[in-house]
Amino acid sequence: MEANQQTSYLLDQTIQAFNGDVTSVSKVDGIVLIDNWISALHAGDASTNPVANTLSTLRLALQDNNPDGNVIQQHLNELVSSVRQTADEQKGEAKTTLNQLSAALNSFNRQLSGQNGPVSAPDQNAPMTPITGSASTQRQ
Repeated sequence: MEANQQTSYLLDQTIQAFNGDVTSVSKVDGIVLIDNWISALHAGDASTNPVANTLSTLRLALQDNNPDGNVIQQHLNELVSSVRQTADEQKGEAKTTLNQLSAALNSFNRQLSGQNGPVSAPDQNAPMTPITGSASTQRQ
């Protein structure tokens, strides 16, 4: 996985979003973020396909009129595992960033299940800035 400007931006947005209070991330923002990730991952190499597939199933679960929290948590668990596995195959900054992403997603999932309160990360606490309509904007 080669980090480009769009991927770096998405990583930063995702880590910021999921290191805060679960109530600060809307369903719409989650779906937009997932769509942007799927696009970025499909532009990469085949090693990212498992993550893109898991994101696709998570997106479908979120789009349900009455999303099942247990199903969402199951997909998040699968996503955390996929990201960790991808991180294990990387080196340097990509490995570090993917490990941060998996930790943020895991903490978010734990919050959903009521296992812990909002996660505190240095200089990156939510609430998340709205990403709807701007998630594809790249950092200058």
